[in-house]
Amino acid sequence: MAFSTLTFTKSWENAADFPTYEENEQQVRADLQYLHDEMRDAFNALVARLNDAAVAGDLPIAPVDGLSAATVQEAIEETLAQIQNTAAGQIVNGSITKEKLSTALLERVYGGKMRLAWDSPDESDNPNTDCPLGQLWLRPALTIPNDAAGKTWQKSGCTVEEAGGAFTVTADGTMASAGVSQRFTGLGQAGQAALVHLTLPSHDAGLNTLRVYLNGVETALPEDGWMAASLQSGGALEVQIQGTWPSAQAAGYFTIGDFTVVAVGALEAALPGCTPPGDWKALLAPLLPFSQVRLPQVLYLQTAPGVWQMLIEEVLPVARGGTGLSAVAQGALLFGGAGSLAALSPAADGAVLQCFSGAPVWRTREEATADLGHLRCKTGSYTGNGKARTINLPVTPLAVLLHGTDKQFALLLPGMQVEQRLSAPESAPGGGIPYYYAGMELQGNTLSTWMNATQTAQECGATPSAWNTAGQQYSYLAIY
Repeated sequence: MAFSTLTFTKSWENAADFPTYEENEQQVRADLQYLHDEMRDAFNALVARLNDAAVAGDLPIAPVDGLSAATVQEAIEETLAQIQNTAAGQIVNGSITKEKLSTALLERVYGGKMRLAWDSPDESDNPNTDCPLGQLWLRPALTIPNDAAGKTWQKSGCTVEEAGGAFTVTADGTMASAGVSQRFTGLGQAGQAALVHLTLPSHDAGLNTLRVYLNGVETALPEDGWMAASLQSGGALEVQIQGTWPSAQAAGYFTIGDFTVVAVGALEAALPGCTPPGDWKALLAPLLPFSQVRLPQVLYLQTAPGVWQMLIEEVLPVARGGTGLSAVAQGALLFGGAGSLAALSPAADGAVLQCFSGAPVWRTREEATADLGHLRCKTGSYTGNGKARTINLPVTPLAVLLHGTDKQFALLLPGMQVEQRLSAPESAPGGGIPYYYAGMELQGNTLSTWMNATQTAQECGATPSAWNTAGQQYSYLAIY
């Protein structure tokens, strides 16, 4: 039954329905009430009809995609049938789209959206904290530069020397204070966060104060050495360290260690969809000191509440059968360390592999032979000049064997002399040829000629030509 519109049975515009003049007062009142009663009766009939349980069958609806019903009753019955079919596993393909589902339901249906974070998941990340089973967690690769690496200190009243990554600031004695500073620009946007780390491990006993300033504001140096700062206009950051002494004459030194500046705000802004580390300091502290470090990409899967399994690792760790290294140089050798693998760089041709303190090292053949206690030898030659001379050997020998074309051999031990009895090339004025002695001596790695000749022999042309005759070739074997 459809609803009917209200239609009055009489009209005041019709004189037959309501005469212009009526003598009977009661009839006049009845005429005035007549149309009101018709409106009341029609309204009450509509209310009664709406209160009827069967009225839904008479309420029409506009066409709805996916429904053939023409009334509210038919639409409810058709929708209920579809819900019942859904519960029975009979959802029509494509009938429910992702756009019709809530985000929370999507996470349950699809195993959750991939989490993107620079921290690694742990047992606290589980279904009770909106991480469903089957959740994927990607820790993207992160390259962290130390913006302070390789920078030069600006100095005031001091000199700066670097050794082993530490800086020694020494007052130049011109005043009772000494300071150094570094100013950085282009680290990011104004207002972004930066972390500064340094230590002040030592100083002379006379130092009065040692203060640290970030962007011109004195900042207490925490025990862990980490300080937070905000970048200024142009991504600028200034770090100053100032020491004072009782007088210019008493001014001494202080040292700065592990100086590190990391623009963490810029790192976070570079990947806005990635959750930053819960504690940047905890992430960076084990990496000190560094000029630039790269954390590899890792993909995790939650297999049980709070239990995460690594699926893909950019650098496979030793614990999972990998090397833990992103690259190995050609010719390098891998060896085991404390829970990790290390690479021994290639050596020069002929090097010998030896073990020291439980680790392999490359040694030259000479070093390896010396360690083994074996005798080695070096050969060489020289041309005699018949004059006083020294010959520097390439090693410090235990013994030297000399040989020349005159068929004479000589064996020299350290500190030992060998000699030959020679005749002067000319006769003495009184007749006869004088004789004299000459030879070689070994001291350290030096062979020296010597001669023991009388004045007469020298006047007759005696020279230190033992194993040193002018123009003659000699060879030696140095045993060491």
